[in-house]
Amino acid sequence: MSYVKVYAGICGFITEIRAERMDETNVKLEIKSDCPVIAKAAEKIKVINGVRETGKGLANSEVVRVLAGCGMHTACPVPCGIMKAIEVALDLALPSDVKIEVKNQ
Repeated sequence: MSYVKVYAGICGFITEIRAERMDETNVKLEIKSDCPVIAKAAEKIKVINGVRETGKGLANSEVVRVLAGCGMHTACPVPCGIMKAIEVALDLALPSDVKIEVKNQ
């Protein structure tokens, strides 16, 4: 099982993602979020074919489609966190932190 915690930024919302490998391709997702949009979307993506999801590109992602359909903010980092959790659960990537620094200069 993989675990990802996303601190989304100025909105202050925190999302916790657990991804558990079910078989060679499918992943069970448990997503808990302070964000009402992410919480609503989480109900629609409980199980996903992770191999297909990570291999078809962001523009064709079901995770992104569901989140966008629920009104996700364009710059929300949660989809990336979900994808990372899926990859790690399926041994398609090693667990490693991701960081985005934002500064106004």
